Order: sequence, then structure tokens, then C-alpha cells
Amino acid sequence: MTDIAQALAIHDMASRIDRLRFQLRTLPPAPTIPDVRTVSSQINTLARITTAISERIDQCLADLPSPGSKSALLAYSGSIAPLGEAITELGRIQTEVTSIRFSAHPAHKKEKTERARETSLANEVISGSCEAADEILEIVVSGLREEEAKLAPSSTGRFRAASQPAHAPAPWPRHTPDLPPPPPHLTPHAPKTR
Repeated sequence: MTDIAQALAIHDMASRIDRLRFQLRTLPPAPTIPDVRTVSSQINTLARITTAISERIDQCLADLPSPGSKSALLAYSGSIAPLGEAITELGRIQTEVTSIRFSAHPAHKKEKTERARETSLANEVISGSCEAADEILEIVVSGLREEEAKLAPSSTGRFRAASQPAHAPAPWPRHTPDLPPPPPHLTPHAPKTR
């Protein structure tokens, strides 16, 4: 792969991780407990990203004489361990969410104070793990972006601009300036009556 192609591939991976970070920030804040399926979906997304990065490492090893492949290999290899840590943090969130949902079932007759205490502890773990996962993913994205810039310094800005949402067009002005009256020869004449 050329350096530009490697930079594009790294940019795509960093963008995927950024989208996951955005999804993590949409989890409801405490005291609301997130939905189990939502957290599971985020874990699956991160697992797919990690698998894709492992596949990119294999591709880079196959194309190793290329300098671009060496840089990409270092970037991808450096992100594997942090991504594993992020999966662990998301696993903690899922464990807490599942436990609270399970203990909130009517079959578990608990005192309100005991249930409130468990929910409070779960919220602390969920909030802490969310912040930790976000910080880890931010570091991974930063590392990937640095390698992207080294591989294609002149194109990096264009890659980022292309991935940004398009700006909404400027709205039409609410007040249009008064136009001068049309010349007399262009004004419509009243129909002639007989």
C-alpha cells in the first residue's frame, strides 16, 4: 500500500473509534442505569474494531518492506493493548448494568434502602468506567492521528475535512431590502374596457 493509502486506512480506523466515543457519551447519566443491549452493542463495536486492527497488522506484515507499512504497523500494534483495556472497562459497565437489572426484578424482594445503595455503587462504577474508556480511546485516536499525519502530512487536513459533517447552508435573509419600483414601461396596464 502507498503511504496515502495507509494514511487513509488509519484515518478510517480513528474515525470509527471516535464514533464509538460519541456513542459512549450518549449513555444516560446517573442515576439512570443504561440499557444492557446498548452496552452490549458498544462492546461488540469495539471488538469489531480491535479485530479489524489485528487484520491490518497482518496486512502490514505482509507488505513490510514498504516504509508506510512499517509506520502503520507501529500505530496499529500500539493500539491493541489500550483497546483491550477499553473492552475491559466496557465489560465492567455491562456487569454492573446486568447485576442491577437482575436484582431489580420483582422476584428479588429487597429493602428500598438496600436497592438504592446498590444502584448508587453501580452508578459510581459505570461513570468511572465510562470516563476511563473514553480517555483510553482518546489516546488511541491521538496515536493513530499522529501516524496518519506522518504518512500523509499534506493530505491530513483534507481527510479530516471530508469526515466532518457538512455545514448547513446559510439561511435566506428574513428581510429582503425594498426594491425600487419598476420603470413605467414595464408596469402592467389595466385591461381596456369597451
